[in-house]
Amino acid sequence: MPKKFFVFTLFVLLVQAAGAQKLDSLFEVQFKADPQEKVYVHFDKSHYNPGETIWFKAYLFTGNQPSV
Repeated sequence: MPKKFFVFTLFVLLVQAAGAQKLDSLFEVQFKADPQEKVYVHFDKSHYNPGETIWFKAYLFTGNQPSV
Protein backbone atom coordinates (compact mmCIF):
# COMPACT_ATOMS: atom_id res chain seq x y z
CA MET A 1 0.00 0.00 0.00
CA PRO A 2 2.70 2.61 0.84
CA LYS A 3 4.41 1.92 -2.50
CA LYS A 4 1.17 2.60 -4.42
CA PHE A 5 0.62 5.81 -2.45
CA PHE A 6 4.17 6.96 -3.20
CA VAL A 7 3.80 6.26 -6.93
CA PHE A 8 0.43 8.03 -7.04
CA THR A 9 1.81 11.07 -5.18
CA LEU A 10 4.83 11.23 -7.48
CA PHE A 11 2.57 11.05 -10.54
CA VAL A 12 0.36 13.88 -9.27
CA LEU A 13 3.37 16.10 -8.56
CA LEU A 14 4.87 15.49 -12.01
CA VAL A 15 1.59 16.29 -13.75
CA GLN A 16 1.27 19.55 -11.80
CA ALA A 17 4.85 20.55 -12.63
CA ALA A 18 4.24 19.94 -16.35
CA GLY A 19 1.08 22.06 -16.20
CA ALA A 20 2.95 24.91 -14.50
CA GLN A 21 5.58 24.94 -17.26
CA LYS A 22 2.86 25.15 -19.89
CA LEU A 23 1.23 28.03 -18.00
CA ASP A 24 4.55 29.90 -17.81
CA SER A 25 5.07 29.58 -21.56
CA LEU A 26 1.52 30.84 -22.21
CA PHE A 27 2.19 33.92 -20.05
CA GLU A 28 5.46 34.54 -21.86
CA VAL A 29 3.72 34.41 -25.26
CA GLN A 30 1.03 36.81 -24.02
CA PHE A 31 3.55 39.34 -22.64
CA LYS A 32 5.54 39.32 -25.89
CA ALA A 33 2.39 39.82 -27.97
CA ASP A 34 0.97 42.55 -25.72
CA PRO A 35 3.72 44.21 -23.62
CA GLN A 36 2.86 46.15 -20.48
CA GLU A 37 2.68 49.92 -20.59
CA LYS A 38 3.75 51.86 -17.51
CA VAL A 39 3.37 55.55 -16.66
CA TYR A 40 5.64 57.21 -14.11
CA VAL A 41 4.64 60.66 -12.84
CA HIS A 42 6.97 62.90 -10.80
CA PHE A 43 5.60 65.91 -8.89
CA ASP A 44 7.55 68.88 -7.54
CA LYS A 45 5.93 68.62 -4.07
CA SER A 46 4.21 65.93 -2.06
CA HIS A 47 1.37 68.20 -0.82
CA TYR A 48 -0.56 71.04 -2.47
CA ASN A 49 -2.92 73.70 -1.16
CA PRO A 50 -5.99 74.84 -3.09
CA GLY A 51 -5.06 77.29 -5.85
CA GLU A 52 -1.42 76.17 -6.17
CA THR A 53 0.02 75.24 -9.54
CA ILE A 54 0.94 71.57 -9.88
CA TRP A 55 4.19 70.88 -11.72
CA PHE A 56 4.90 67.36 -12.93
CA LYS A 57 6.81 65.22 -15.42
CA ALA A 58 5.35 62.04 -16.89
CA TYR A 59 7.21 59.15 -18.52
CA LEU A 60 5.56 56.42 -20.60
CA PHE A 61 7.30 53.06 -20.95
CA THR A 62 6.27 50.19 -23.21
CA GLY A 63 7.83 47.03 -21.85
CA ASN A 64 11.26 48.11 -20.59
CA GLN A 65 11.86 50.74 -23.30
CA PRO A 66 10.80 54.41 -23.13
CA SER A 67 8.12 55.35 -25.66
CA VAL A 68 8.81 58.09 -28.17
